[in-house]
Parts: sequence; C-alpha cells; structure tokens
Amino acid sequence: MSDWIYPEVINHLKKSCKDFLDEKITIQDIQEEIFSAENQVVALEEKWLHTIFLMRKIRLNYYVMLLMKIYWWMQ
Repeated sequence: MSDWIYPEVINHLKKSCKDFLDEKITIQDIQEEIFSAENQVVALEEKWLHTIFLMRKIRLNYYVMLLMKIYWWMQ
C-alpha cells in the first residue's frame, strides 16, 4: 500500500520498527510506540466520526425547523 491514511503515524512507526530491528530501542520502547500509534489513529477516527455526526445533527435540526415552519404556515 503506497498511500496510507495516516502517513505521519505510519512513518514514525516504521522508523521505530527499524530502530528496534537495529537494536537502537528496547522491546518496551517499540511496544510503547505501537500503542501510541494505535491511540493516534483512534483519536483521528473519533475526530472524523464526531465531525460527521455534528454535520448530520446540524442538517437534521435544519429540516426539523423547516418542517415546523411549514406546519405553522398550514395552520
């Protein structure tokens, strides 16, 4: 896969894996790096999902208000 969704996270993790294989960091360090990368991806996913929900909520509120106005005019 040439294009990652999270290039900064993946590139940092690749460097950490290389450092581990070159024995520049310990197994604890690479475990922490993997855990950190996982948390970063989850945080980005949550931000993206929150944005979508917020946009849908705004759109839904708009349609509810529009329907209320139509109902009021029909009275």
